[in-house]
Amino acid sequence: CSSLPKILRIVAYCTRFGKKLKALRDNSPLDHPSGPISACEMENSLLQLIHLDQQHHFHEFISHLKKANQIPFKWRFLLSLNPFLDDSDTLRVGGRIQRSQEDFDVKHPILLPKSKLTVMIARREHVKQLHAPPTLLLATLRQKYWPLSGRNITRKVYHECYTCFRAKPIPTEQIMGDLPSSRVNFTRPFHSTARAQEFAHRWRLHYLNTLQQRSKWRVTKENLAPDQVVLLLDETNREGSKWTLGKIESTHPGADGYVRVVTVRTAKGVYKRPVTKIACLPTTDGDPAPATREQPGE
Repeated sequence: CSSLPKILRIVAYCTRFGKKLKALRDNSPLDHPSGPISACEMENSLLQLIHLDQQHHFHEFISHLKKANQIPFKWRFLLSLNPFLDDSDTLRVGGRIQRSQEDFDVKHPILLPKSKLTVMIARREHVKQLHAPPTLLLATLRQKYWPLSGRNITRKVYHECYTCFRAKPIPTEQIMGDLPSSRVNFTRPFHSTARAQEFAHRWRLHYLNTLQQRSKWRVTKENLAPDQVVLLLDETNREGSKWTLGKIESTHPGADGYVRVVTVRTAKGVYKRPVTKIACLPTTDGDPAPATREQPGE
């Protein structure tokens, strides 16, 4: 399950069912809530998941913390946060702002490990804050949570967001290919000139060696594949949300095996484009790319 609200609803219903069974076992009155899941139940479900996630990733650290033992070396990076366990055994940041008049959650945010649950919490907050950029997203998260490697997680969420990518798409790149033989060999027309030898010497000495360096696209990237969803760059309109949506129909690898040209099918036809003129949409479990069908006139 990739949707955090759906997971929280499932946990809330399971909690309700467990309380009902416990009440039947103890012959106590059934005072459990009914109807739709409330916001309070959703929040309690999230705290339960965070508690389980902490027990999984910080089990050894929490065990030493409870016994007041010396913290092992591999957990020393947490000591700068002065973590402690609250009344519900949830690991929180101790920090240095206990005397602040802020709320308890702000002074002692919940410590989040590097896990899928943390990414899902960040993704939910990203949408809640109207697709906030990484810096704002991290600042908002730290009002209640303290994710480890928070900057990397917020960047990951931002760059994998389909809506943010459509607003500011990044064209695809591939390492620059070798020059064709016509660019690096002395061609036949120059052999018939009177000063062919002198020109050939100057051409090899002063020009040919300047072609060695790649001025851009210096890094090898993963080849594009058929059925990937892409945007076709429109040089007349820099607004990425207006670019045409399409799907790669076939690829055309070069002699070195790298794909620099692809055939793209859109709602308006089939086009052959260099990879530098398209932007490959991010696809994740939590934020899938849409179908390539477009409305007329787009």
